[in-house]
Amino acid sequence: MSRFSVIRNAYTNSSVEQAHSILEKDIARFGTKENSIIYVDGVQAAEKEQTALARQETRKKAGERCKASLDVLEERIDKALKVRKRHFSDVKASLASSFYWSLAMRDSFVEYMTREGWNVVACPTEADVAIARDCQPGDIVVSADSDMLAYSTISILWRPVSRSLILV
Repeated sequence: MSRFSVIRNAYTNSSVEQAHSILEKDIARFGTKENSIIYVDGVQAAEKEQTALARQETRKKAGERCKASLDVLEERIDKALKVRKRHFSDVKASLASSFYWSLAMRDSFVEYMTREGWNVVACPTEADVAIARDCQPGDIVVSADSDMLAYSTISILWRPVSRSLILV
């Protein structure tokens, strides 16, 4: 599954256990414990190191923007100046852009889902390779990652495009 926006929102706005539960509920929209296998990314593949470094730099800059936006917000509050919606939006947007689902958090999610009775595969690197390897004719892959279409073993891809719509 590629559900980054759900993951980011859950882990940014909730405790770890609540976030695990939110993500589990989102996953349960697409299948049951009995008919689903959840693949979770492991460490970054060496082939994508440049991409990982670029993303890390983007997150670092977002963190700096978040700090600056927070400083502006605090200053306006301290000086009893009018606080506008955009002051909060700036903090929230830059905070969301700085999010990274750490390996430790992913491992914690794998443990949680396993305890809850789900079939979970913790992949050594990126999950798409393992999904493509394990996919059988007639299997449905749920992912927002259109790269899945490059694998000949994946014949049915469900791409969630909104809360209740799926592009098949």
